[in-house]
Amino acid sequence: MTAFELAALLVVTAAVLGFLNYRFLGLPRTIGLTVMGALASFALVALDRAVPGFRIRALVEGLLGEVDFARTLLDALLSFLLFAGALHVDLTFLLRRG
Repeated sequence: MTAFELAALLVVTAAVLGFLNYRFLGLPRTIGLTVMGALASFALVALDRAVPGFRIRALVEGLLGEVDFARTLLDALLSFLLFAGALHVDLTFLLRRG
Protein backbone atom coordinates (compact mmCIF):
# COMPACT_ATOMS: atom_id res chain seq x y z
CA MET A 1 0.00 0.00 0.00
CA THR A 2 1.44 3.36 -0.99
CA ALA A 3 1.69 6.37 1.30
CA PHE A 4 -1.10 8.07 -0.65
CA GLU A 5 -3.42 5.09 -0.22
CA LEU A 6 -2.61 4.90 3.49
CA ALA A 7 -3.31 8.63 3.91
CA ALA A 8 -6.57 8.29 1.97
CA LEU A 9 -7.62 5.37 4.15
CA LEU A 10 -6.86 7.39 7.29
CA VAL A 11 -8.81 10.43 6.06
CA VAL A 12 -11.83 8.37 4.99
CA THR A 13 -11.84 6.48 8.29
CA ALA A 14 -11.64 9.73 10.27
CA ALA A 15 -14.47 11.22 8.19
CA VAL A 16 -16.73 8.21 8.71
CA LEU A 17 -16.01 8.08 12.45
CA GLY A 18 -16.53 11.84 12.70
CA PHE A 19 -19.89 11.55 10.96
CA LEU A 20 -20.96 8.72 13.26
CA ASN A 21 -19.97 10.82 16.26
CA TYR A 22 -21.88 13.83 14.94
CA ARG A 23 -24.97 11.79 14.07
CA PHE A 24 -25.23 9.45 17.06
CA LEU A 25 -22.97 10.45 19.97
CA GLY A 26 -22.81 14.23 19.79
CA LEU A 27 -19.51 14.43 21.66
CA PRO A 28 -17.01 17.24 21.01
CA ARG A 29 -15.01 16.46 17.87
CA THR A 30 -11.69 15.65 19.54
CA ILE A 31 -13.20 13.45 22.22
CA GLY A 32 -15.60 11.84 19.78
CA LEU A 33 -12.85 10.87 17.33
CA THR A 34 -10.75 9.49 20.18
CA VAL A 35 -13.64 7.42 21.52
CA MET A 36 -14.68 6.24 18.06
CA GLY A 37 -11.08 5.31 17.22
CA ALA A 38 -10.79 3.29 20.42
CA LEU A 39 -14.10 1.55 19.70
CA ALA A 40 -13.00 0.77 16.14
CA SER A 41 -9.74 -0.68 17.46
CA PHE A 42 -11.58 -2.83 19.99
CA ALA A 43 -13.96 -4.00 17.26
CA LEU A 44 -11.05 -5.01 15.01
CA VAL A 45 -9.38 -6.93 17.85
CA ALA A 46 -12.65 -8.67 18.72
CA LEU A 47 -13.30 -9.51 15.06
CA ASP A 48 -9.77 -10.89 14.69
CA ARG A 49 -10.24 -13.14 17.72
CA ALA A 50 -13.75 -14.21 16.72
CA VAL A 51 -12.89 -14.98 13.08
CA PRO A 52 -9.17 -15.85 12.81
CA GLY A 53 -9.53 -16.56 9.09
CA PHE A 54 -9.74 -12.84 8.31
CA ARG A 55 -6.13 -12.35 9.52
CA ILE A 56 -6.80 -8.74 10.49
CA ARG A 57 -3.82 -8.64 12.83
CA ALA A 58 -1.43 -9.71 10.06
CA LEU A 59 -2.90 -7.09 7.72
CA VAL A 60 -2.53 -4.28 10.28
CA GLU A 61 0.98 -5.39 11.23
CA GLY A 62 1.92 -5.41 7.55
CA LEU A 63 0.55 -1.90 7.02
CA LEU A 64 2.22 -0.47 10.10
CA GLY A 65 5.46 -2.31 9.37
CA GLU A 66 5.82 -0.36 6.11
CA VAL A 67 5.73 3.03 7.87
CA ASP A 68 8.89 4.66 9.20
CA PHE A 69 7.26 6.46 12.13
CA ALA A 70 10.23 8.68 13.04
CA ARG A 71 10.52 9.99 9.49
CA THR A 72 6.75 10.30 9.08
CA LEU A 73 6.36 12.22 12.32
CA LEU A 74 9.28 14.59 11.82
CA ASP A 75 9.03 15.15 8.06
CA ALA A 76 5.27 15.10 7.52
CA LEU A 77 3.17 15.44 10.64
CA LEU A 78 5.08 17.78 12.93
CA SER A 79 4.33 20.91 10.92
CA PHE A 80 0.60 20.15 10.90
CA LEU A 81 0.59 19.40 14.63
CA LEU A 82 2.41 22.65 15.42
CA PHE A 83 0.02 24.62 13.21
CA ALA A 84 -3.03 23.02 14.85
CA GLY A 85 -1.61 23.80 18.28
CA ALA A 86 -0.91 27.40 17.29
CA LEU A 87 -4.53 27.87 16.27
CA HIS A 88 -5.54 27.42 19.91
CA VAL A 89 -3.12 29.98 21.37
CA ASP A 90 -4.77 33.03 22.92
CA LEU A 91 -2.46 35.78 21.68
CA THR A 92 -4.14 38.58 23.64
CA PHE A 93 -3.70 36.63 26.87
CA LEU A 94 -0.02 36.07 26.09
CA LEU A 95 0.51 39.76 25.28
CA ARG A 96 -1.16 40.82 28.55
CA ARG A 97 1.07 38.47 30.56
CA GLY A 98 4.28 39.51 28.83
